[in-house]
Amino acid sequence: MYNTTGERIKDYILNILAKYLVWLIIGIVLIIWLFFPSLVDTLGKILIFWAPVIIIIIGAMAGFGKIAFMSKRNEAQGIYQYDISITKTVFYLIDIIIYGGTLLILIFPAIFTDLGTQPIDLMQALIFFIFSNWIKQIFYKKILR
Repeated sequence: MYNTTGERIKDYILNILAKYLVWLIIGIVLIIWLFFPSLVDTLGKILIFWAPVIIIIIGAMAGFGKIAFMSKRNEAQGIYQYDISITKTVFYLIDIIIYGGTLLILIFPAIFTDLGTQPIDLMQALIFFIFSNWIKQIFYKKILR
């Protein structure tokens, strides 16, 4: 397959970012931690509040990215259609993960802190529950079509 120079440069840059993205993020975090300690406190509070949403979004991006990568690779090999078989056990497991994750977000502060579950924990649990159910519904609609 013929690639132009611009496509090869773009692929090279994306390949380097994919290989070294973790180290790049660690380096940026260390620089911020060393030179801007007050910013670290502010970002820490933001990350603690939005942690469930960030985890779900990163997981969804990883899943969608893997699917896109696999479909491009398989398209190059001439494979255009998939047969996916999903049992009821998978649906039950997803529900257990959603409800169990929500309960864990509520139970951990009650166990590990002196203050117990606070309104911020309730908001985190609600955000996690809403986003995980939203992602579940997206996949259910795609699977059941």
